Amino acid sequence: KGGSVFGNFFSGEKRVGYDEGIVAISPVYCAPETFIKLNDNPLSFDIFSAGLIVMQLIFNLLDERTDVGFLQQVKSCNYDLDLWLEKELVTKLRPAGFDEGLEYLGERRGMFGLLKRMFEPNPLKRITASDALDKLVTIL
Repeated sequence: KGGSVFGNFFSGEKRVGYDEGIVAISPVYCAPETFIKLNDNPLSFDIFSAGLIVMQLIFNLLDERTDVGFLQQVKSCNYDLDLWLEKELVTKLRPAGFDEGLEYLGERRGMFGLLKRMFEPNPLKRITASDALDKLVTIL
């Protein structure tokens, strides 16, 4: 109708690429409470994912070769960033940008603490998006 190539997709009759009751997430960036159903509303899996990406940016680990490896390292530490950092500090071979990441965190008091709250494995205890944003504004 109306000559639009996209008319069928946006007609409101059927949503293409949308499965009712399923939330799309990436296994590389997902929170511990992964693969949830839409009706079991996730409380803060987006905050976990954002924290994961921020950590990867800070430590220069946002790369297709290191994405999964970083998540596995954090998972093996039960999402405890203090333990992850302790293990990284004693390794002989550190990723490029690791020391700069430590410097960045050192210049922004409270940032590592915020990230630890974003990595809380229990979604009921994890910081909310609005609280995380408020905290980030005070840090930056």
